[in-house]
Amino acid sequence: MGMKLKCVRVDNGGEYMGHFENYCMTHGIKLEKTIPKTPQQNGLAERMNRTIVERVRCMISQAKLSKSFWGEAMRTAIDLINFTPSVALDGDVPQQV
Repeated sequence: MGMKLKCVRVDNGGEYMGHFENYCMTHGIKLEKTIPKTPQQNGLAERMNRTIVERVRCMISQAKLSKSFWGEAMRTAIDLINFTPSVALDGDVPQQV
C-alpha cells in the first residue's frame, strides 16, 4: 500500500510496554501514551470497542451460542465493520482505505 505507520496512541497498559515499545522505537513509530485513568483521551477507540462488544453480544444472543464462541463472533463483528461502507470515509470501505 505504500503507507508507513507514524504514530500509535495507547493507554498505559502493560501490553504496550516492553516488546511493543521496542518494536515501535526500532521502526521509527512514535508511541503516544495517554494520561492514566483518562479514557476520554481515547474516545474514538473506546467507542469502537463498545460498538464491537455490543455487536458480539447481539450475535451470540440471537444465535443462542455459548460464550465459547466469543472470539469467532468478535472476528465476524470486526470484519462486518471493515467491509461496510462508511459515511466518515465518503462511502468507502475501511478495508480498502
